[in-house]
Amino acid sequence: MIIKRAELDASLAGKGQTSLPNALLLYGANGGLARYYEQRVLTAHLAGDASEGKNIEGVVRTNLQSLTKGGDKLSDLLCSPSLFGGKRVVLLEVMEGERFDAKKIFENALEELAKGKGSGSLIVRAAALRKDAALRKIFTEKATVFACYEESGADVIPMLREVLDREKILVEDSLLQDMAEVLSVDRMAALQELEKIVLYYGAGGKIDNEVWQLLSDWQGGKIGELLYDAFDGRSENCLSNLGKLKIAQVGGIVIIRSAMRHIQCLRTLRMASGGDSFKLRSAIASWRPFVLFHLRERLGGQVRRWEAASLLKLLGAGLDCEKLIKSRAPLQWLLTERYILGIAKRAGRGAKN
Repeated sequence: MIIKRAELDASLAGKGQTSLPNALLLYGANGGLARYYEQRVLTAHLAGDASEGKNIEGVVRTNLQSLTKGGDKLSDLLCSPSLFGGKRVVLLEVMEGERFDAKKIFENALEELAKGKGSGSLIVRAAALRKDAALRKIFTEKATVFACYEESGADVIPMLREVLDREKILVEDSLLQDMAEVLSVDRMAALQELEKIVLYYGAGGKIDNEVWQLLSDWQGGKIGELLYDAFDGRSENCLSNLGKLKIAQVGGIVIIRSAMRHIQCLRTLRMASGGDSFKLRSAIASWRPFVLFHLRERLGGQVRRWEAASLLKLLGAGLDCEKLIKSRAPLQWLLTERYILGIAKRAGRGAKN
């Protein structure tokens, strides 16, 4: 069965005629939207356990390698009871380009779920699939399918409004429209950006144009180009991009803070991967997919190039640079260029010191 967004939203709210799917395939080029609905459906499935105070350790993450070479059977994962009782939800991500026998892995498990065996639920997340893809066909016939395509700003405004209203953060309608157009690139990443705004303010407050510029590095993509060039050691490109940002009157503090957030990204990915290439790919796939779809290999190279100690030094230098800019405003571009070009120079030496 193919489910539409309005139907899925209604079932999540408990207001529609369609019940919450026990087996759901989320697929499409918009990975952020798929991740967003994965979390909402998972939360809805576990709501009863949480409200009753039960242990919710029944969430099981698996992959195709475990189901093909590891000997695990999907039907066993779904139908066997959770170790601590309560609901069991199996999450499975199908990576782009993976080859597998969809009928062998899923058919029996989906049929058993349809018959009401066990208390488990299944959420599968995949990239774009052709209409004749076996995975898509089997879920359409035996379970539920939701396609995750590109969104417009109007699609994400309700989500933005819900989060901001809940935290009593005010924002003008005109600015909300601008925010939605920028954040609609990736809904899950947009939600993460909103969470940062909430952390910045706490409850209450108001977002104006200046605050939005300071909190967001999504502006136009030029800052992103600058940061990737800097951490790759491309000094000439950095000079060109800095010149464009200066003409656009982007503040030095905005650039410095964006650089520090990139540093935090590299540190997080390095700690999550521990030097393991497979873990690094998995960690990168979970970090801002709208950027990584194009720059995944480049970011992976930066994680491998930069040591944790060097990143920590850069973070401290960024904080010092921001303080100097606040106290010596006329020198903001000199200080900003010195910081960014210093990163590029260090990257060119191998980022080991």
